[in-house]
Amino acid sequence: MIAIRNFTITGIDETVKHYVAEIKKESEKLHVTLKNSAGGMKEIFEVFNDNNEIVVKTYTVSIILKPETELYKKLQQLGVEYL
Repeated sequence: MIAIRNFTITGIDETVKHYVAEIKKESEKLHVTLKNSAGGMKEIFEVFNDNNEIVVKTYTVSIILKPETELYKKLQQLGVEYL
C-alpha cells in the first residue's frame, strides 16, 4: 500500500511550511518519506505500534524528533490511520 498525504507544519519562527508525505505500509509498520513542497528537503521516518503506543523514529540526523512536536504528532496520526 502506498498513500500520499499533504500537510502543513508551523515552524519555531511561526512560518507555515507545506509537506508531502509518501506512506508505504510494510506488515506492521509504516515507512514515511517527507518532502517539502520546494523539493529541497527529504526525511525518512518509521512509524510502528509498540505495546499499543504509536512510535515514530527517524533515520536522518538533520531533524530532532521529540514527542511534543507538531511533526511527531502528525506522524503518530498517520500511524493511527494506517496501522
